Amino acid sequence: MLQASGLSFAYNGRPVLDGIDLAARRGQVTALLGPNGTGKTTLLRCLLGLLAPGAGRVLADGRDVRALKPAQRARLMAYVPQEVSLRFPMSVFEAVLLGRRPYLGWRPSHADFSVVERVLSGLGLGPLAERDLTTLSGGQRQKVALARALAQETDFLLLDEPTSSLDLKHQIEVLELAAAAARRRGMGVVMALHEVNMAARYADQVALLCGGAMAAQGAPDEVLDAGSIERVYGVAVDRYMDGDGNRGCWFPLRAAEGARQACESIFGAQGET
Repeated sequence: MLQASGLSFAYNGRPVLDGIDLAARRGQVTALLGPNGTGKTTLLRCLLGLLAPGAGRVLADGRDVRALKPAQRARLMAYVPQEVSLRFPMSVFEAVLLGRRPYLGWRPSHADFSVVERVLSGLGLGPLAERDLTTLSGGQRQKVALARALAQETDFLLLDEPTSSLDLKHQIEVLELAAAAARRRGMGVVMALHEVNMAARYADQVALLCGGAMAAQGAPDEVLDAGSIERVYGVAVDRYMDGDGNRGCWFPLRAAEGARQACESIFGAQGET
């Protein structure tokens, strides 16, 4: 289990997280939901041990992550940030091989190469292995970043807005891969998302953040309802269900007040938007 207890954090005296409790288990997908600026990325970085909380602590299987050496944390948790860095040219194979860095000696072993080849094949990236990262699309680069994280062979996988710049097809593909990492590999997956409907579809647990505090936490059907979504996002919603009433998606009933005022100011629009 990856567990945060009473976690608080502030940037230059400005509170960002306040008393966060969170438990992410192996074999499950936990989705962090909430508006921009509510602390999702900060929470991920605290879970990773990259930021020192002002109060509370993060435990991974009972061990304080801040007390672990960087190499130990890298063998325990893998991270996929929002932006895939392209600091210098490298091939897809080389980029994924970087995921083996916590295990490398003087040079990669045959076992390291085998892990990379297996991950590339599993994600359908084998034909791109020799391609330069700079020649790939955004969706392909995101899959490479996920492949690098999987090559670390960790217990936990943390993803920060993995679908933010992707089209619908690639969003589904990346989230399917993250869910498969939890259910087939037994990894604990924690991902910050904006898409409420994607979280409802792929997550086993939803943590709904609002103003740096935990507004609700639990199974998607328990946490996500019209009232909680409107309180957190400020948008009235309803749910469309399929003919059997088994699955549905949330959609806004009207524009948020800020968007309505902006439209009226710019275009002179009146009434419902």
